[in-house]
Amino acid sequence: MTNGAPYPTGPHGLPDDPEISDETALWRRVFPGWWITDENQGRVRPTSKAFQNYPDKPCLSILIGEMVTARGDEPSTALEGFDGYALAAITAGLARTHNQGVVHDPNDEDAAHGLVYGHKTDSIRSRLAKGSVWVIPPP
Repeated sequence: MTNGAPYPTGPHGLPDDPEISDETALWRRVFPGWWITDENQGRVRPTSKAFQNYPDKPCLSILIGEMVTARGDEPSTALEGFDGYALAAITAGLARTHNQGVVHDPNDEDAAHGLVYGHKTDSIRSRLAKGSVWVIPPP
């Protein structure tokens, strides 16, 4: 392991888990109101705020979709206790295209938890938002 990280370092020096394929859907809970009507795309989509890092860490929290469904859960379980939220997805490949690393990071709340590592400029957050799809659209 590089830099003491629990995962190998990817091509951009960020933690990256090679066992997560580029096609893997990464689910992101979208806070109520963090969606807009995008006239250019002709759809409602998450805003770039939905893809910002933690205030004190260079990463954002996600769920690895295939791990949730492999255990027999429906996507709706990802929103239990998160009233008014929506659920969006990006692919690991989209994240990596924008110099982000993707890792599985199970925690006490969810064994399917993961992180998307890397500095996210306004432009990168916007591209992630525009490249996302709804798993569960806004209520």
